[in-house]
Amino acid sequence: GVLKSEVADVVVNALAPIRDRANELMSDTTELDRLLASGAEKARTVAEATLADVYEKVGFIRAT
Repeated sequence: GVLKSEVADVVVNALAPIRDRANELMSDTTELDRLLASGAEKARTVAEATLADVYEKVGFIRAT
């Protein structure tokens, strides 16, 4: 009905900026690769700190 159509319009409009940004990134693979590498480095930094904390708490000695 009418409510379903109005909700669909709201959802489509709310997601438009996300869709537009995704389309920009897909057309600029250099920027996409840069962002992915940056995100991977941030994740690696967080993961290393988390693992170091876990190793210390469970008494593991981390090989260097």
